[in-house]
This record gives sequence, C-alpha cells and structure tokens, in this order.
Amino acid sequence: MAYIHYKKNYGWYQHYQLAWLRKIVVKIRFWYFVSIKNSLKTFDQYNQGVDNNTIHHNLKGLIYSSGTRVLALIHPLTAIEHLDRRTADVLAIGPRTEGELYLLLGLGFQKEKIKALDLISYSPWVTLGDMHYIPYPADSFDLVILGWVLAYSPNPKLAADNIIKVCKPGAIVAISVEYANDEQEESYIQEFGYQAGHSVRMRTTDSILTHFGQYVDQVYLRYDVPDKKQPIGNIIAVFSIKK
Repeated sequence: MAYIHYKKNYGWYQHYQLAWLRKIVVKIRFWYFVSIKNSLKTFDQYNQGVDNNTIHHNLKGLIYSSGTRVLALIHPLTAIEHLDRRTADVLAIGPRTEGELYLLLGLGFQKEKIKALDLISYSPWVTLGDMHYIPYPADSFDLVILGWVLAYSPNPKLAADNIIKVCKPGAIVAISVEYANDEQEESYIQEFGYQAGHSVRMRTTDSILTHFGQYVDQVYLRYDVPDKKQPIGNIIAVFSIKK
C-alpha cells in the first residue's frame, strides 16, 4: 500500500532516484544546452569579484556530476515529516549540474517548486547568481540545500544571512562540506596548483552552525568526521530556521 501511495503522489519522476537514469538525462541535456544552444555561462562574466579558482575548479568537474554525492545530504530530508515534498518551495544553491535537481524530483519534490542558483549555469533551470546576494524575496523557501558549497565562500556569514533572509519561518537548511586533514589539503594544493575553496576551512558542524547563530532552531542531523586522522570525509548539518 505504501508503494502504491508513493506512485500515486510522485508518479514517473520516482525513477530519477536511479543514478544511471539521472546520469543519462543530465549528460544528454548538458550536451544539448552546451554544444547546441551554447548556453554555458559563468558568474565571473558579470562580476569579476568572484574567486576565479572557484569557477575554474567547478568547471573541470561539470560533466561528471549526476547528483550522486548529494544523496547523503538529501535522503535524510525525507524523514522530516512536516516537510511536505508535494508543496515545499526548494532552493538548491550550487548544484553544478541538473543532477541534484533530478534527484529531488525522484524523491517527490515538485519541478515547478524547485529553483537553483549557481556561479555556473548551462541550464534554464539554474539561475546564474551568487549565494552572498540571493536574488529572491524574503520568506520564499521551505528548504534550502547547499551541497559542498559553503566552504567556497570567502564570507560565510554573509551567505548565511542571505539564506536566512529567503527562508520561511521554520524552513529547513541542509548543508554539507568536505572535510580534509592538513596532509590531504597539501596534497590537493600540489595536485591542482591552488586551494579549492576558501582558506578558512570548516571541519565541524559547529563551524557551520555558528554562522547561523540565533536563527538555528531544531537540529535534525549533525554528522562530524569521527576520526580526525582520516584524510577526507563529509560534514553534514540539517536544521530548521527560527525567525
């Protein structure tokens, strides 16, 4: 019965939970919009204040992103019962490609309710813009997702303030950042020739939540790397906003 209820409410879009299907759809649409429509744009074309390493680093991995990594961040949201996936207004910040957006469709969020913002865009579904100056009115969203994005910010407090502004009272914010120890950081710099992301690293959920201060209400999920000696990992915080 539960499966029948799920099919009735979410229909064919549920199949976008399949990584191979998302990958095919995302690659075809990427090829069409980039090669045929010539629509790939980056925010630094309009604002030279954006860190060029951020643009450059994410362009290199653009074609490979089908939204699989963000599973760990998005799946826990399905356990929050008052977050109605049929009606929630969603903002995905920094999805890189449409892969993350199709995963949201697969989990029952509605396409007309999903908006996206990124420094890179080839898709009409993704608005070109900066998380420090989010171009949406106050109290617009029930859910804001930042998968491996906030660590690129040179001013995370300003980004947090903008996120708080566009959140409705009680909205959910889901944030993940990559953890890397000092040795791994040095290895990245040697490999790429630059540091990907901001020099001030976030290595705990506290370092994420502190930017939201008094606006943090209920914390639904905190995941910190259990062993600081491990080279890499993910840090995840999912919480609601009180306004």
